[in-house]
Amino acid sequence: MPIQQPPPNTGIAGQGVSYPLAYTPQGRLALSWGDQSINDALVSILHTAAGERAMLPDYGAKLGEFEPVDLARLAAKFRLDVRTYEDRVDTVDVQTTLGDMPGQVILTITYTTKADATERTLTVGLFAYTGVSSG
Repeated sequence: MPIQQPPPNTGIAGQGVSYPLAYTPQGRLALSWGDQSINDALVSILHTAAGERAMLPDYGAKLGEFEPVDLARLAAKFRLDVRTYEDRVDTVDVQTTLGDMPGQVILTITYTTKADATERTLTVGLFAYTGVSSG
């Protein structure tokens, strides 16, 4: 079986394991390239629980750590993790709002990569514990 090759235009974004984890029909881990690889990495940070990665105990947004969930602290922790663990991102801004459903948090992440100054936007919905606070 040939190994998946990234498209030639992936540049600094490169490739990574897709998130959430998935397998190809050949049974290999699915990969993502370019902007999708960076988006996958950012969503991984948001979905990782406190202490979930034994070798990187500080990795992750730690959504349940701040009860009631403090959106300002969540955004600050996410920005710190992006600076620490995602070298391909140059600037990141996070806007948090409460969704229509109880406990729903909507994060609008605007970022640029070190490869270029093009602003990209990623919107992610999460569910937090009840008692969410807007900070």
